[in-house]
Amino acid sequence: MDQDGRPVLNSYDHSAIAGNVEIGCDDLSPDGAVLYPGECLRQQPALISSTGISPNTIRDSSNIYGGLTTIGNAHLSLSQQRSPNTNAIIPIPLTEFATHIERQKLNNNRGFIQEFESIDTGQHFTWENSTMEVNRHKNRYANVVAYDHSRVILPPEDDEDGCLGQLPGSDYINANYIDGYDRPKAYIATQGPLPETFADFWRMVWEERSYTIVVLTRLEERSRSKCDQYWPSRGSSLYGSYKVTLMETTELAHYCIRTLRLENTRHRNEPGRDIQHCQFTAWPDHGVPIHPTPFLMFLKRVKALNPMQAGPIITHCSAGIGRTGAFIVIDFQLDRLRYENSLDVYGCVRAIRSQRQYMVQTDDQYIFIHDALLDAAQSGSTEIPNSKLLQHVQTLSRPQLHSEYTGIDIEFNTLMSLRVPKCYRATVANATYNINKNVKLTVVPWDFNRVELPRQFPKSVIDNNENGDDEGDYINASWIDGYRSRRSYIATQLPMANTVADFWHMLWIHECSIVAMLVKQPNEQGERFFVYWPSPGYPENYNGLNVDFVSEFDMGHYWLREFKVTDEAHHSRTIRQFQFIDWAVDCHGRAIGDVPLNSERFVDFVRQLHQTKQQFGSVGPICVHCLDGAGRTGTFIAVSLIVCRAQLEHVVDLFTTVKLLRMQRPNMVETREQYEFCYRGAIDFLSSWEEGC
Repeated sequence: MDQDGRPVLNSYDHSAIAGNVEIGCDDLSPDGAVLYPGECLRQQPALISSTGISPNTIRDSSNIYGGLTTIGNAHLSLSQQRSPNTNAIIPIPLTEFATHIERQKLNNNRGFIQEFESIDTGQHFTWENSTMEVNRHKNRYANVVAYDHSRVILPPEDDEDGCLGQLPGSDYINANYIDGYDRPKAYIATQGPLPETFADFWRMVWEERSYTIVVLTRLEERSRSKCDQYWPSRGSSLYGSYKVTLMETTELAHYCIRTLRLENTRHRNEPGRDIQHCQFTAWPDHGVPIHPTPFLMFLKRVKALNPMQAGPIITHCSAGIGRTGAFIVIDFQLDRLRYENSLDVYGCVRAIRSQRQYMVQTDDQYIFIHDALLDAAQSGSTEIPNSKLLQHVQTLSRPQLHSEYTGIDIEFNTLMSLRVPKCYRATVANATYNINKNVKLTVVPWDFNRVELPRQFPKSVIDNNENGDDEGDYINASWIDGYRSRRSYIATQLPMANTVADFWHMLWIHECSIVAMLVKQPNEQGERFFVYWPSPGYPENYNGLNVDFVSEFDMGHYWLREFKVTDEAHHSRTIRQFQFIDWAVDCHGRAIGDVPLNSERFVDFVRQLHQTKQQFGSVGPICVHCLDGAGRTGTFIAVSLIVCRAQLEHVVDLFTTVKLLRMQRPNMVETREQYEFCYRGAIDFLSSWEEGC
């Protein structure tokens, strides 16, 4: 049951219910309810009547405005229908959603494109206020206007003669109310504010009692202005009668959260309000995000921050239609999924386009909405508060009801079953001339995030090479996003004799001063790996880079080595290598198993390495490698990300962390044992961290 007593069918997103926090409350921890990954896709359609319509939710297709018509505690919604082009039943039952998406993507997304193009653009309503001479300059784009029937109407201001509420056009802002799943006017969709509308924007925030602003664009993209900065970078700024003060900024890899204090200088007796300004910074300049997981994490954070009694969530991109529409539809459908076992993206886009024109602007955005919803449904709710992690892991470690599998088995098996998007390619890694540069052909970097080296020859020489040998920019290494910043890590394999020069050049070019080595001599087969660093007193030169062994320290469970690296221009840099050696070995001293002997010592290793990077002010990424740059490498990075997030958000979400890592490099956290070890590492960290608080 939810807080209103309604049956919840799919509680996978329970930790992100709007209203987790009260206005002014500092505790933002979710409640920790968990549904195992994929479980909501397997649930039976409970509480569905013989007519196929949920008794709690009845949709009225005659309501062309997309508004909510109340019947008791329920609301009216679109009835089932068929897509005019695909003949697919809409809404789509949750159990058929994955198959529906796969079918629609055949022939280069032909089904989705036809379905999207069949949706009415919605231009059946007047927009007279937008085209008034006094208001035209307030529109960022001349062809993106606000419908009259759903526009946000600001309280009129006094004219120059002091006549109350008589200033022409003062009630206008290019913004429209958008209905939510079970709440009218749940959102306000608006354009990126212009300098001449800054005061109007903050007046809207104040008058609507909104406490959350969602921003889906950067200020500038592809050298074009997308939105003007309407908040202060530091301190306070005055926008008309409204004072805005930057209180706090939290910048993460994919989004930024700012706390802004909003005060009305005309009503000094009214207390200021803390506004959560949530900016998603990972939307690419062109197209849509390559994977929806970071976007879903952002949306969940937005919902957790938005107080229950707050006004509409104000959402904008540049024009306030494309990305803004995608955000609203995804949130709307996730709310729907809590109470119904079906999804209706088609009907939802139709409905919101009757409130603001062109909402969901491209077929790519339409497809992205479907991918995001499937990702959310498949993954379940796996975010756990720090305080409940130990109890949660103990529960996961036991066989589940009517099953021989433990909860950890279920999570890991679900990860193994997830497929990377078909757009992922590894053409460079698999090129004939690069095959011998890979330790394993099953662990190679994707094209979109591979680490590139400068080409050794001009492209014209490469193109004319009869052997097709690129001689160039490939190394088996992937960029990996950290918790607080993009491209915080480089995940790579153990250097080989034919790639050792590339390895050192990669460290130099990308300013890597810290290397985490997760291999011990000898390996499981009794073989000794290639030593890619010079011996003391015997410097090595790698294609113009001179590497000199400086020092070595035995730290107990790891070795710390320092190297001085000098280029041909005599610029020098110190690179520190941390080799973790606390692995299980057999009676012959050969390493066995893929997890460390002791999780506490491994967490300490992770912490020491990051502290060293911070201590020396290193700006480049941390380079992490094991044999193939996947299993142990993924474990190290997963633990690092979990520790960072637990400290800031007070939650642990191992499943989503590993899923996101696997979308950046194959087989990250390769075995079930490594996956379980990450949980143990998180518990050990929280135990020591809480003791030190």
